[in-house]
Amino acid sequence: MVIVNDLIAEFSVEQLRQFFRGKITKFKPKEENYDFLFEDKKEISDNFTDITNIGEAVLNNNDDLLIITAKTNKKLTNRSGKKRQYEIAKNILKEENNDAAFFIFYDEKGNFRFSFIRANFLGTKRDFTNFKRYTYFVSKEQTNKTFISQISKADFNDLDSIQEAFNVEPLTKQFYEKLQHWYFWAIDNVKFPDDAEKEKNGREIAIIRLITRLMFIWFMKVRKLVPENLFDEENIKKNLADFADEDSTYYKAILQNLFFATLNTKQADRKFRSE
Repeated sequence: MVIVNDLIAEFSVEQLRQFFRGKITKFKPKEENYDFLFEDKKEISDNFTDITNIGEAVLNNNDDLLIITAKTNKKLTNRSGKKRQYEIAKNILKEENNDAAFFIFYDEKGNFRFSFIRANFLGTKRDFTNFKRYTYFVSKEQTNKTFISQISKADFNDLDSIQEAFNVEPLTKQFYEKLQHWYFWAIDNVKFPDDAEKEKNGREIAIIRLITRLMFIWFMKVRKLVPENLFDEENIKKNLADFADEDSTYYKAILQNLFFATLNTKQADRKFRSE
């Protein structure tokens, strides 16, 4: 059985098909090309190829599920082509009249967007769930922690359970709980300059500032806006005279400068001083 990590490490349509075979009890592999649906839509046909139904299943409550893949002709990113991808999804669901579908858009590098769309029936009318709401962008260059956690434990035999796999609210709650625990730990363990401690609620204010700065710096790291080697312990030891755990050298020399000075320096010019 293909697990989520295998899919990320070496993405292919066949790997994906095997993944769904392991996740869905009544999965049936299929090979049906849908490129013909978009021959007169140049903005789609120029950007996507191999739009294919690779499998289908009848889930609990007799809900019909499709699994569609499509290759992008350009590099796939977190922000690219969602409108066109949604257009492809809606056209296929209208053509096939299924209850829901997974749509997996991928590029030649193995990056992929893993999306779920469900039909909503309102009397004689039919619309679809928000494409941006139920989607994950997956890349080997990212940790993909939320995707791995949510999809690994999800039950794909039920539409409600599938939809819940795209609900990140529990993970957000867990994050803030951990952040709260760290805050209270820091209240008792982190030391600040005397002037900060003398202010009313100075320690609490200083810790909140520290947390927001650290979160912002981590965001810059994840978005690759600052060099990765600034967070590499061995590299830092070579560039800092004192790197003891109990000292504040790393914060003052690296993190503080990242938050204040680096933001005002062009990315190409960001480097350690030579003296």
